[in-house]
Amino acid sequence: MPTLTDPDDLRELCRRFGVRPSASAGQNFLVDGAALSAAVAAGELTLSDVVLEVGPGFGTLTQALAPQAGRVVAIEADPTLAAAARELLASHANVSLHQGNALRLDWLALGVPDGFKAISNLPYGITGRFLRRLLTEVPRPQLAVLMVQREVAERMTTPPGKMSMLSVLCQLHADMEIVASVPRKSFWPVPAVDSAIVRLRLRSLPELATLCGDGLEAETVLRVCKIGFASRRKTLTNNLRAWAALSSAHRQGKMSLDEMIRSCDLTPNARAQELTVPQWITLAKKVKNYLN
Repeated sequence: MPTLTDPDDLRELCRRFGVRPSASAGQNFLVDGAALSAAVAAGELTLSDVVLEVGPGFGTLTQALAPQAGRVVAIEADPTLAAAARELLASHANVSLHQGNALRLDWLALGVPDGFKAISNLPYGITGRFLRRLLTEVPRPQLAVLMVQREVAERMTTPPGKMSMLSVLCQLHADMEIVASVPRKSFWPVPAVDSAIVRLRLRSLPELATLCGDGLEAETVLRVCKIGFASRRKTLTNNLRAWAALSSAHRQGKMSLDEMIRSCDLTPNARAQELTVPQWITLAKKVKNYLN
């Protein structure tokens, strides 16, 4: 069995299976044993856990997860890599490897239940879309450990003042921490950017409902957030005003948009990146009442 963290062995596997690592597809294979161990440890695995792994490549992370989990469901988009990984991981009876687009495949049909754990060295290009699906659709995980670009990890966990749609999405649905930095030299081929391992402890649906309160759905918070971030150069009030004009959402007899902003303990000059998640929740309730 080749050592999957050895660049020389990876080069040989690429020759053997006819793989040409694609930077555009995020095919940078982890060759750092310490980073590999950190990702597995962060998953806090037990033999009752089902793990979803996206982008296993040749199976470096997969073979480290398999002895510690009940089952590992791995999804690889590249047909050649999927065939190679299936051969290399054949001795792990609790690993099922599927070739396809992880953003489109039915995870439930692949045997991924509610309460699973997502542990992946994600292809850089799908991070945002994967997080959106992971956090807002079923099945819902209990925990995720994701290796992503360092810049993305910082955006996910950033405090108010530098918030983005991604920050609000992640912080609404989960408590997060960066558990390890992973320098670019930890991969082969070496990418142009550094990475980090982020752990997300997701709120259960009842916990999320309690956080939002008053029957407000998390998706409504995100829709209001999208309006607020429509133009980062504009104030929150002006983005809301543009939305109200375009959607004919102005309601006679209702409080003005300036009053709505002030009722959330915000100034009329506040910008979307300055709001905390609780303030977005409060604003979403005000917008919902404004429309009713």
